[in-house]
Amino acid sequence: MLLYNLAFVVPLIVILLGVANKRTAGRLSRWQAGNKRQIKLVTGLVMVGLGIGILLWLF
Repeated sequence: MLLYNLAFVVPLIVILLGVANKRTAGRLSRWQAGNKRQIKLVTGLVMVGLGIGILLWLF
């Protein structure tokens, strides 16, 4: 149960506290607006990597 809480619950609480803070939310919003291309690139590469990993795991 401790491992579950550390792996899933604690990160969610940290994200919730970060987003609930208006200053942090504003900074995050500005950062996202200025880095859209890089975020899309990294997200796409992660998705491709996950897809390759799943295919390799299945075969």
